[in-house]
Parts: sequence; structure tokens; C-alpha cells
Amino acid sequence: MNEGLLLSFENSFNPDWLGYSLDGQLNQTIYGNNTISMADEGFHTIQLFGNNSLGDEFESDIRYFTIKYFPINIITPENITYTEPMSGYYPATYGFESDEIGHLPQEWIELGPVSSDSVEVLTELDGHKRVIDIYKGDTYGSDHNLDQDFIENQEFGEIEFWTRASTLTAAISVMNSTIPIIGINLQGASELAPDVFGYHDNTGWHDTNKNANPNQWYHIKVQFECGNGNHYGLPQYKWRFFVDGERFGDFSFLNNQNTVNKLRFHQNWRYSFFHHYIDAVGYSWDPDYTTKDNLYEGLLLSYMNRTNLDWIGYSLDDQPNKTIIGNTVIPLNGNGGHNIKLYGTNSTDFTFESPVQYFTIDILPPQILINSPQSYDYFGFSAPNFEISIRTPILDTIWYTLDNGITKIVSNVFLGTIDQSEWDKFGQGLVTIRFYVNDTFGQENFSEVTIYKDLNTPIPPLYNFLIFLILISVGITIVNLIVIRKVRRKKLASEIVIRREEIVTNQQLVRCPYCQKKLNAIHVFCIHCGSKLKY
Repeated sequence: MNEGLLLSFENSFNPDWLGYSLDGQLNQTIYGNNTISMADEGFHTIQLFGNNSLGDEFESDIRYFTIKYFPINIITPENITYTEPMSGYYPATYGFESDEIGHLPQEWIELGPVSSDSVEVLTELDGHKRVIDIYKGDTYGSDHNLDQDFIENQEFGEIEFWTRASTLTAAISVMNSTIPIIGINLQGASELAPDVFGYHDNTGWHDTNKNANPNQWYHIKVQFECGNGNHYGLPQYKWRFFVDGERFGDFSFLNNQNTVNKLRFHQNWRYSFFHHYIDAVGYSWDPDYTTKDNLYEGLLLSYMNRTNLDWIGYSLDDQPNKTIIGNTVIPLNGNGGHNIKLYGTNSTDFTFESPVQYFTIDILPPQILINSPQSYDYFGFSAPNFEISIRTPILDTIWYTLDNGITKIVSNVFLGTIDQSEWDKFGQGLVTIRFYVNDTFGQENFSEVTIYKDLNTPIPPLYNFLIFLILISVGITIVNLIVIRKVRRKKLASEIVIRREEIVTNQQLVRCPYCQKKLNAIHVFCIHCGSKLKY
């Protein structure tokens, strides 16, 4: 039933018999490599013996080894590469991964139950692992509540959780002891209201425009401010809530209180036979939880413990320890290699440690940034240079294409020149270069840039100039100074405005504002008179 130690060896004779002795005990016969049971923790020796058909005896050198048992051992995450999160596990202050299936979760209080009411942890429900099922049985006339009391009173904060109801009769409250401060209802403002999310302020229940469907998971976030600290942009005694990221509020408190200290999931006495499910409750004041973490699945940290511990925590990537009460879910950190280790102390403050567990995350595709060329840069007959930046810890291949993937040019460099033969395939106009990158696990990403290929060689601009025409005729030198008109660019520039977007999308005939010649394509310079055009 248990794993052991592999005893493997090489021999250079034809044995009639083989055996081994562990810690000098009597020989145990074997027929080749063999698995031996795990010995006790501590120092050990082992030696092999054998003889052949002639009675010659052989023996190995004594091998020394030590067995050390770790009272805490990590099960997951495993020493593998994770290319996706563990399905159904969401990081939270209370994720219920350490709670016993079929029982009330730790640190939660059930109020008002009768024989047909129940609260229990389920293994899984519709893509969520380890969820609370709050069940209201045939108990007309009796409220049924599940409370979580905060360790300290909170003046402001965020509360996040997932919720789902079999029938839309569930309510959620944030309270100060027995005084309700914030109220959210999956039924709406009244029994006659449509199935929408409702809320309670200091004037009563109201409806939102957000539909609430039975048997559907919703992510809820509540922000509140009891003081005058203007947290989340809220004035005193104001709150708001979000359903799957859609905001509702700001609203006034039901009852103005300077702090809150309780989260309640409420089942009203008027309703029977329905389930209210909860998963991944997170508090912003929990130092080991970051808001929005429970929006996304993570990795389950699970372990075996062979001793009594008063405290247990973990360190991820050698960071400070985070306290846990059992199995928990850690958020997916960036791509690359990671390590995790468990620590625990008993009643005498003796510290236990688990072995370090190594694992790799490769969830996000590699990121690629084109530094040059820039969008709609102009290039001529020569292929442009390029420079790219890539973010990935496990780069495999870089390649690019100018024809939407028909031709792939593998480069594997961050700085270079576009293939000239590929560039020559294109005439004047727009050219799109798409750079691709993938990692060793096959995840691929791309980025692209569109530039302009101009096959007309520009003529330097003409501004103010004088032409001296010297005529020598009949021995008489006549110098005529011909003053060519001065181009008043500031005036003419206001007479024509050609947007660059029109240049690349609408190559109609235009006139040069200086010589009035028609141009068949848009240029930086007029090909007739050399004037610089203004775009």
C-alpha cells in the first residue's frame, strides 16, 4: 500500500543466489532489483551478498544512507509545468478547500436552523470546486442564516464572492452585529418584482436593471465606506456593488454605522425548499488575499500532515509566509519557474518544514512589441530594418510574414533587416509585416505593423533661389538676373490639407499647390517642381 525504496545493482558473475542485509539483519533473498520497505527515520546500512554454482561467495561494499521523514508534504502543485489553472479552484480568504465534505465550514456560524435546514460543503457544483450549500427546507416562519464574523471591525473595504441560487429568494447582508448596513437581493425589491438584483438603502428595497437567473453563478463585489476617508471614491455612509463587473450605486446605508463586522447569507422565513450556494469569499483587509484574485482560477495547494500543528503557512518563491488553515488556492503568478514550501509550528513552538516543491507556469502567451518600424513609416526600394522586444521565459521561435502567413521567414533575432526578396514582391503601397513568436509549449502570439512602400525617388525641395543667366554674344557679356518667385509656403500651406490617412487609403489625383501639376500618387515631394508638400 505504501511506496518504498528501490534496491538496484549490477553484478559481474552468474549468481545461484542473491540477498541483502539491511542494518546488519538476516539476509533477505531477492532475484534481482527489488523494492524494500521504508525503514525508520535515521541512519541505515545495506549490503548485498551472492554465490555462484561453484560455491564462491561475493559481497558488495556497504552502502550508507539516511531516511528523514517530513511531517508536512506538499501534494499539489506538482513538480510539473502548468499550462492552465486547476479547474474550479478560485483564490479566496475562504475557499473551503480545507473543509470536510458534508459539514459546516470552519469559522462560519449557522443561525436559526431547524431539522430540515442544513449547511454543508459540496465537492463540486457547475465548475466550482468546494462550495457551500445553504439549504432552506420546509421551515415556513423561521429564518436560516450563515454568518462570518470579521476578526476586527472594518471601517471600509471590499468583499468579493461567487453566489448562485436554485430559486431567486436569497439575500446578502453586511452588518454591524445585528444591525444591517448593506442589503442585496437576488429576487428584486418584492415578491412581485421581476427576477433582477435588488438592493436596500435608507429608503427601502429597489430594483436594478440586472437580470438574476436561477442556477447561474454570479461574481459579486461590495465596496463600502463608514468613515470619511473617501476610500474607493465613496463619501461616508455610502456603498456600491458590482455584478460580474457591472456597477450599481452609490447608495446610502440602511443604518449609519461607523464600522461593520459581519457578512450574512440570509434565507427568509417566507420561503422553503431552495439552495443558496457560495464560493470563494475574499476580504480586502485580509493580508493574504488580493482583491480580484477570486475572479480567476488558480492552483490548489494541498498537503499531508503527520503531526499536530497550532499554525501552518506557506512561502511562495521565498516570500514572507502566508497563514492558512488547511488546503488553499494560490493565484497564478507570472510565467516561469516557481517554488513553494510549507511551515508549521506545534504547541511547543517547534517548527516543521516541508521539502521545497518546484513547478513551472506557462499560462500567458509570449508578448511581442515592435519597436521599429513605426506605423505608416515610408520606405523605398531597400527593405526596412526592424527591432522587436519579446517577453517570455521560454522562447522557442521568432518568424515574420509579409503576405499574411503564406511565406514564413524564420529569423530568431531581435534586430535585423526584412528579407529583400520578400520586400521586392510588393509594388508601391501599403505593406503589413506581422511578427510571430512562440514558446516551447506551443503558445503563439503576434504583433503587426503597416508601413508604406514608395518607389518614387523624392527630389530635394526648392525654396528661395536665384538663377544667374550669363549670355555671351558678340563679345558682349550680358548678365541678366532673373528672380524666380519666392514660394510663400505659409500662405499656400493653408490652401491644401491632405491627411495621411487619405494618402494610404485613397490614391486619387491631386494637384501640387505650387505648380498645379496633377500627381498620380501622393508623394512627400512634387515630382514636377520639387516642392515639399504639407500633410
